[in-house]
Amino acid sequence: MQNVNLENYGLSTNYFGRDCLFFPVMDSTNEYVKNNLKSLNHGQVVCAGYQEKGRGRNKNSWFGEKDKSLLFTLLIKNHMPPKQAVKTVFIIALAVKFAIKNIYNISTEIKWPNDIYYNGKKIAGILTGKIENSIIIGVGLNVNQKKFIPEIANIASSLYLITNQEKHVFNVLAQILNSFEKIFSEFQTTGFEQIKNQVMENFYLMGKEIKVTSGTQEYTGICRGMNNEGELILETQNGLLNIPAGEVHICL
Repeated sequence: MQNVNLENYGLSTNYFGRDCLFFPVMDSTNEYVKNNLKSLNHGQVVCAGYQEKGRGRNKNSWFGEKDKSLLFTLLIKNHMPPKQAVKTVFIIALAVKFAIKNIYNISTEIKWPNDIYYNGKKIAGILTGKIENSIIIGVGLNVNQKKFIPEIANIASSLYLITNQEKHVFNVLAQILNSFEKIFSEFQTTGFEQIKNQVMENFYLMGKEIKVTSGTQEYTGICRGMNNEGELILETQNGLLNIPAGEVHICL
């Protein structure tokens, strides 16, 4: 384990990322933060060169090539109602999107509720959770991978494969945190609507026929966007539905 001064990589925040721990190998950055919640500060970041038990939504495995992925968890110690806390997934998604644009000059798309895509391939996944009065945000971003295992090679990509540019993962992390702090501050002062509008500018599912599994229910329809609560708007044969959470698959 080592402490990382992200100012050396371009960090300009007041809070987020000022404390950053790096582990070459660990089970899971999210689990580390959960297990050490009381001793960690607001804005703490925990990074790993490789996660042996990295997970996405619904306990799906996250495949990260050692020292090629940006794998980190951000801790927010801020009492926030559950309906507000769930919106942080879109704040971090926007921060990732803006950082990629600033560094690589490419425009990515946000796939509701928690993925970043480019040209139909996933490059990042996000996992958020609320524990006591804290919010834990885990991010896995494919930065410098040059290859993927066969099972996901057709559906995943990396920023290196897209741009042929190799960047230090801490430079990318610093830019994400800079963007996050600005957007999070706007969220606290002006609410979610502007953030929602920015998410909708490149909304991966818009106009696509999709199948959504939410709990024990399954819905099929055309995606018509996202409302101000962060819920997916689905046009079905029976009218419009607002879906607060779920797993989405595009109908082929």
